Amino acid sequence: MNMWIRTAFLTVAATTAEATAHATEEAACTTAHVQAQVLRRDTPEKLLARRAALRTCSSALCPPSIVQACTGWLGAVAPLIPKLTVRVVDRRGTPLAAAAIKVDGMSQAPGQALELDPGEHTVIATMGTTTESRAVVVRLAETDGVLEIALPVDMVSLEAPASLPPTPETKSGVPVGTWVSYGIGAAGLATGIVFLVSERLQNASLAKTCTLDADGVPTGAQTERCPREREAEVDALTRDRILLGIGFGVAAIGLGLGSYFLVASPSSPTQTKTTSRTDVRPLIGLGWLGMGGRFQ
Repeated sequence: MNMWIRTAFLTVAATTAEATAHATEEAACTTAHVQAQVLRRDTPEKLLARRAALRTCSSALCPPSIVQACTGWLGAVAPLIPKLTVRVVDRRGTPLAAAAIKVDGMSQAPGQALELDPGEHTVIATMGTTTESRAVVVRLAETDGVLEIALPVDMVSLEAPASLPPTPETKSGVPVGTWVSYGIGAAGLATGIVFLVSERLQNASLAKTCTLDADGVPTGAQTERCPREREAEVDALTRDRILLGIGFGVAAIGLGLGSYFLVASPSSPTQTKTTSRTDVRPLIGLGWLGMGGRFQ
């Protein structure tokens, strides 16, 4: 019993909804049919609104009598609607495809035929900060109307920005040569410190059994002032002193070269770029060191 009631209810609801929709569509058709006739009588120049109403009442959902009448009227109205093409050019006649166009306050695409009601219309063309306004009258059934608006601008100047002077080449940060030189100097400093510590330990050990000269150096195993069995330690002490001197010398050279590269590098955008070459190399020998090279 409940199933039968539910089925009956759904059937009635579906039928009611269908009838309501049909009634709504029929009412829309009747309204559009009447509106098209009123527009034709009171405002015959409003062809676009009349065409929209006739399209509605020409639908297959409308009663046949209304469809027949609206279809006939629609065929008569469509050829009467005028069309206007707006072209925007620069002072040389070059089309400005990027120009903004408004017809009666509504945005339109340039170069495309626009359907309008017959009568007077206001066309505004804008390119950048330049704006021109024109009043144009389109006539009934005029489908090939063209309005050209020339803006006092130059397309070339709009597309190609003014050339700017080349930006001078600049360099920022610390030059690579500075880092390399400082790295070599740091390695030399570390080497010098290692051999300095070794030299001090050797010197302290030899001082217990050997007689030192005025510079703190053992006089050597060949004399009675230092035992002959400690001759190897004396030689090691001499070697350490040579190597620590070399290490500190390399550190000084690295520091000097690093400072030179840092000072000689371009420090401002306006500095003139010059081509230079620096070839510097340390000269190291047994018990001595120096620096040589070429500057161009």
